[in-house]
Amino acid sequence: MSSVFPVSNAQFITGPRPTPLIREGRISGGCPPLDFLLGKLQDGSLPGMPSARATERGLCSRRRLVARKPPLVVPDHILPGNRLLAALPPDELDRLRSALEPVNYSLRQTVFECGAPMSFVHFVEAGWFSLLITLGDGDGGEVGLVGREGMVGLAFLFGDDRSPTEVIVQGGGNGLRMGAGAFRKALDECRVLHSLLLRYALAFQTQISQTAACNARHSVEERLARWLLMATIVPAATCLR
Repeated sequence: MSSVFPVSNAQFITGPRPTPLIREGRISGGCPPLDFLLGKLQDGSLPGMPSARATERGLCSRRRLVARKPPLVVPDHILPGNRLLAALPPDELDRLRSALEPVNYSLRQTVFECGAPMSFVHFVEAGWFSLLITLGDGDGGEVGLVGREGMVGLAFLFGDDRSPTEVIVQGGGNGLRMGAGAFRKALDECRVLHSLLLRYALAFQTQISQTAACNARHSVEERLARWLLMATIVPAATCLR
């Protein structure tokens, strides 16, 4: 039955994962996805992360701030709620701050249309996105989830500017977006950012592969269990609607 649960991407770097448990509607014992991204690179260039409680307090205060009057840039004293950005060394994060624009996301909002040019990349801080594929007969389905552990717009990392999937908001929240030109420049100038996003792209590919295997081999109940676990791990909050 352990195969029902999504494989934590951390196991591909650090070893076997603990088995997630569901107790009183909450998950315990499982590794959050992509935790290996928050450790150090081989040269020790990535700093450690703040505690989960401190991060949640920061997220709550930022949500209240954005609700009143969204700032034009991320203030220097605020650590981004997105775990990729928060894992950057201070000098690289400081280079990005002026290009990061806070944005709110509403439920069912379309972020990218499949095959359409992308003007921004998005780093989620709260909530989550669904990546959808539509088949030739008009049917389709979800192939991936992205929350505060990741970003959307990975095509830029590989030299393309069009989204291979439709991306919609599955859980409303907020995040930071960066223009395409600024993001390309950042990839050229920020060595750690570039390396971190390549590792994230590999981990995200693993998530998509796990989803495909689960959808092909598991029952409806097992697929639902996998999705509920992913939907609880990915967002900043554990509340599902």
